Amino acid sequence: MDLVGGYYDAGDNVKFGFPMAFTITMLSWSTIEFSSQLKARNELSNALDAIKWGTDYFIKAHPQPHVLYGQVGDGDSDHSCWERPEDMTTPRPSFRIDDHHPGADLAAETAAALAAASIAFSSSNPAYSTQLVSHAKQLFEFAHDHPGLYHDSIPAARFYASSGYEDELLWAAAWLHRATNDEIYLDYLGASTNTGGIRTAFSWDDKFLGAQLLVAKLVLEGKVPDTGTWGQYKSQAEEFICSCIQKGGKNVKKTPGGLLWFLEWDGLQYVATASLVAAAYGNYLSANHASIHCAGVTVQPTDLFHLAQSQVDYILGSNPKGMSYMVGFGSNYPTQPHHRGASIVTIKKDPKPVTCQEGYQVWFNRDAPNPNVLVGAIVGGPDEHDGYIDSRSDYQLGEPATVTVAPLVGVLARVIVTFLTKSMNNAWGLPVNVGPVLVAKGDEKEEVKAEPTVVIPQQKPNRRLTCTLNNMVASLILRARGKNKLLKLIILLRERSSGYEDEMLWAAAWLHRATNDEIYPDYLGASTNTGGIRAAFSWGDKFLGAQLLV
Repeated sequence: MDLVGGYYDAGDNVKFGFPMAFTITMLSWSTIEFSSQLKARNELSNALDAIKWGTDYFIKAHPQPHVLYGQVGDGDSDHSCWERPEDMTTPRPSFRIDDHHPGADLAAETAAALAAASIAFSSSNPAYSTQLVSHAKQLFEFAHDHPGLYHDSIPAARFYASSGYEDELLWAAAWLHRATNDEIYLDYLGASTNTGGIRTAFSWDDKFLGAQLLVAKLVLEGKVPDTGTWGQYKSQAEEFICSCIQKGGKNVKKTPGGLLWFLEWDGLQYVATASLVAAAYGNYLSANHASIHCAGVTVQPTDLFHLAQSQVDYILGSNPKGMSYMVGFGSNYPTQPHHRGASIVTIKKDPKPVTCQEGYQVWFNRDAPNPNVLVGAIVGGPDEHDGYIDSRSDYQLGEPATVTVAPLVGVLARVIVTFLTKSMNNAWGLPVNVGPVLVAKGDEKEEVKAEPTVVIPQQKPNRRLTCTLNNMVASLILRARGKNKLLKLIILLRERSSGYEDEMLWAAAWLHRATNDEIYPDYLGASTNTGGIRAAFSWGDKFLGAQLLV
């Protein structure tokens, strides 16, 4: 049986099918909701490739309509060793569900993943999209006709034991309806006697909120009435959102630094899913010119987007510790995430196998940064008091997981595009151009997210110099901080400047700081206009900035 492919769940070397399926569902949802933003950043094809790596595996793991392989590897034996994936010596058993060993939760979540992915691929690869829908339909039928918890059939899956399967069936039905527009799935949703109630979290184990949100979208679009069961789905979804923005009957707790706090284990997973819920529902409200009413207060789509952005800001460094919880982003991020592959030297540098216990003795217990930077991974996150200790042994807070990253893909795309191109129809290039320079100059230098590529249709000296300066300063900080070039911003400068003498001084000051070349202090010293006492510092007036640097 060929079960090559797929994803490990976190810092170990086991392929747990249940959280892997949720990862693909969330990554697909991110891609569907924010495809234009991903495309604008040239990341859409990368997102689709990441989805396909998972869905190709699920297709292989589903060789017959009522057979699904749900796990490869054993958690107990895997956790007893600390080995690189390339060196694994632990057994690699595979486990499956079938007619006699049911697992409705696993089958339905995999159906949801394949149905959501089919939408993501519907334009770029329609044949593959059709194949995904076919597997999704079979798996939903399998789940519907053979109820039961998958970990009862696969005891080795107890690390991701399921609390029930009704939520996965609703979640899968909602995605299949969205993918196929087949009324059979809508009928299933409408006939449910358990829509989940008001949830306290959205996770790999609890999908009720996801189903509620997708049905609420149908209500907003007028495809189902806002009454009865349909109204329950919508009101329950909105009550969760109200609690996140602190306007509900029972609000979600927040840390002193402003992070939503759900559960102590892998807390950022729940923050990531809540952020996607807020951003996606903000889209649905905007598209239908609607709002939410929370305890008598009207909540607009922008409030939901601000919530999502505030959580992203916290994760990326705007928090009491000044730490980015995304590995490789910024200058202060976790250097010892609990992850086997990252913590042991790569085989390219040392091909000698690292044995089971040698990995613990030499690499796990080593009090030093991981030799491999797991760029883009998000660790479990801080505790409820915003505390975090960067220790490889802390798997509760320090272990990264795919279920945390996947929901944030779309949210990050939206936040970044909003930040860089906010109101671009009205806010022209020159005011936008100042932003990265000021951010680079500030205390939070790790917040610099762009090395702009500037295209100027009408070249003028002051505009060209300001843009070149911006490019150079951002580049300087990025190099100094060891960043990758995360974004490319194309700025079209059309706004009229108030003059160019200030930009010349401002540019010279930064160029001297960047190069230490005496030509620039000479220029500054020879100036006959240092600006006087300024009344303000803005995109149109940089005298004060130059004065400060001098």
